Amino acid sequence: MEEGLTVRKTIDCLIATYCIESKISLLHSDRDFDAFAKHLGLKLALNP
Repeated sequence: MEEGLTVRKTIDCLIATYCIESKISLLHSDRDFDAFAKHLGLKLALNP
């Protein structure tokens, strides 16, 4: 059985969806966005 992922905050879903649809990268410090990047193709900006 494969485990699912739970997003802790609804606003994270809205932000990730906006970035994915707009094809823009997201600079973040919230681990919840890593799952969006891994499974849904959210582009992440690298922090220099």
